[in-house]
Amino acid sequence: MTPLFLCFFCGEKIGFLSPVTYLIAIEFVGLFLQSVMIGYLEGGSHYAGYISHGSLLSGMLLALIFNFSYFIGYLVPKYSFSVIRMPRMVSPSSKKCIAFLIFLAGIFLMYRFMAELDVFGAIKSGILSAKRFVGSGEDEVARGELRMGGDIVLVFGIIKFIKYLKFRRKADLFWFSFSMLSAVTFYFVLSSRTGIVAVLLSFFIVSSSFYKGGKTKAIIKLSLYSCLVLVLISAMGVIRKNSGNVDDLKADEGLGLAVFAEHIFSGNYFFTINKAAIVTEKVPEQSPYMVGKTFLPPFYFFIPRVLWGGKPPVRYGPEFAKEMYEIKNDSGIPPSFPVELYWNFGWIGVFVGGFLIGVVAKLIFLKMKRRSREDSAFVYCAYIVFFLVPLMISDFAGGAIGLLMVIAFYLLMNVDDKVYKGEFNER
Repeated sequence: MTPLFLCFFCGEKIGFLSPVTYLIAIEFVGLFLQSVMIGYLEGGSHYAGYISHGSLLSGMLLALIFNFSYFIGYLVPKYSFSVIRMPRMVSPSSKKCIAFLIFLAGIFLMYRFMAELDVFGAIKSGILSAKRFVGSGEDEVARGELRMGGDIVLVFGIIKFIKYLKFRRKADLFWFSFSMLSAVTFYFVLSSRTGIVAVLLSFFIVSSSFYKGGKTKAIIKLSLYSCLVLVLISAMGVIRKNSGNVDDLKADEGLGLAVFAEHIFSGNYFFTINKAAIVTEKVPEQSPYMVGKTFLPPFYFFIPRVLWGGKPPVRYGPEFAKEMYEIKNDSGIPPSFPVELYWNFGWIGVFVGGFLIGVVAKLIFLKMKRRSREDSAFVYCAYIVFFLVPLMISDFAGGAIGLLMVIAFYLLMNVDDKVYKGEFNER
């Protein structure tokens, strides 16, 4: 991770509002902590048996090349960019109505998703994990258009939170609170760790972008945020371990650090060292290069299967699990972007992909430094929450598709009138 720290010595100060900070945090968990568990703890990683200790060196080299090229890309941009504003097609009052109707559509999609998976019947029986619902698995994945409701509600909540921080209107606070509570409940019931992180991280990033408090306040906020994530993720892990039935929870199965470590540090989330090691060990000797196949889904994701019966898969996690770990299941194992780059194009892909992400990250950071309009906070939040985090935890398709949808929702729901074009209130 050393090349990433160099970004902070090239004209930028380290802080919670730097894209590099979040990248370092993700790699700290997936690379450093998992390396410690594989190297020093017996059975430290659930997937450690699939790789040899010798292949760990090639995995570390993959991470080093990605981080070094990211650093080079981070040095290139010198100027910010302007946010594209949609031409005013309707009056501000009409757009407020449209925004609220889209929000209601999001609530309806969330309801239909849970109804079709018989979530309400399962909850009555004491089942809280979506992994145990009737119709989960392939049917759950096939209902992606319904899961989109959670993203719509989350974006609506972020917009209202930005408006509240700027104008302090109680109505904005109410709709922000209602939206975030709805999104958290939806993602928790679906056992979506990434969704929970998205909701809480959105709140943290937007609030941090409006305030210039000291380091102590920032550390306190980050600590509270981390504790909340710890509790929620641990709770989902405990519930899932007990087949989703709350009646089977044992007294010694708490929500503390041990459960969190089991489900995060020793699992195969994030950009992990064992993924990097196994992909360099098996590609191309045992498994061929994908040659860009996994980067195509954003171009055809929005075409309904009704119109395209032979539509290729959108997510390649199941194929990655099958090819690398010889595991067959519905959800699979998401490769994470750096590993996906090697899986497609080898070492040159890792270098070029890392460079491009570094360029984009610096452009976003320069935009955030301008602090000229409230949409700057949303642009930064969208990049981190809906692109960078899914990119490093899941794959390119997850990040790109999520970002495209969020931008579309924002343009449709954000009211663009003179009141909302004011400058940030510096505090």
